[in-house]
Amino acid sequence: MRRELVTILKIKIGKDNYCHAFNDRNCSDRIDASESGYFLHYLCGFIYVLKDETMKTLMNVVIKGGLCISIALLMGCGLLIGGEYSSGSGGIDSQPIWGPTGYDHVEYYYLPDIEVYYNVPQHRFICWDGVRWISRSSLPSRYRGYDLYTSYKVVVNEREPYRNNQMYKEKYSSNRDRQVQQPIRDSRDTKYFVNKKHPEHKNWVKQQKQNKGKGNNK
Repeated sequence: MRRELVTILKIKIGKDNYCHAFNDRNCSDRIDASESGYFLHYLCGFIYVLKDETMKTLMNVVIKGGLCISIALLMGCGLLIGGEYSSGSGGIDSQPIWGPTGYDHVEYYYLPDIEVYYNVPQHRFICWDGVRWISRSSLPSRYRGYDLYTSYKVVVNEREPYRNNQMYKEKYSSNRDRQVQQPIRDSRDTKYFVNKKHPEHKNWVKQQKQNKGKGNNK
């Protein structure tokens, strides 16, 4: 049963998606290694790629096959049904304070100066390493002097925009249409104070508690 499932996973996920899901540059040789040793790794990557209905079908097969996979195990993979957008809301409270004001919801920023994408819900940079797009918690060292606060950001609300990188590169390579963007950090609009990294967040929280206290005393 396990061998059959691993075969299905290999066909469905493919090496590129597997490597992308786990940010693993050296996985190509291991992907065809011991099936039993990497069965759960395949399964986690498979869940990352599939949509809800396919996931339900897979879990039915797993359950009928007598394999006990707990919710805790799936959470341990760092994956939730729904895929790439499941790690956060993309709302003001989850946007980085170097992001531009004016957007209540953001999925990605495209940074045309360095051709890098930023996944807002997951708080991850998506960079090209010369072979494939990889996910990182911070920018590569070659961009050490890059100022995220003053750089131009393009808001992109579509799934995996880096797959269409050439289109975004051609569209935003020129400085002609760029406008000055105010970062969330510098905004004094109170709606941005909900962001925990905003300089005024702590004062905002105190004010909210005070207002709540006054309401209870009425």
